[in-house]
Amino acid sequence: MAELGQSSDPSKTNYNVAGIPLKEGYIETIEDGDPLAGNSNENIGKIKVYAWKGHDYIHDANTDEAGVGWILAQNWWYLPTTIICNTSICRLCFWTLNLF
Repeated sequence: MAELGQSSDPSKTNYNVAGIPLKEGYIETIEDGDPLAGNSNENIGKIKVYAWKGHDYIHDANTDEAGVGWILAQNWWYLPTTIICNTSICRLCFWTLNLF
């Protein structure tokens, strides 16, 4: 869903009725000046999620903690690309996590 954009604000260029609903503090759009915008602003308009950062942030399992923070939704390890996701089902999954 996040790769389609967001479904909350039709006035934004990344609006898509099948996109992910935005939730302030959890699921947001990357804006100019955001640390996730990228060196050439290549990520502006993409979706970011506040989540566990994932295994890529752990180099030494004995001492490192990945922690949580803002990451590109497209890099969210918890939703592998092999899952076929119906919009209603995904919203139900997020709803059960109290994100909506």
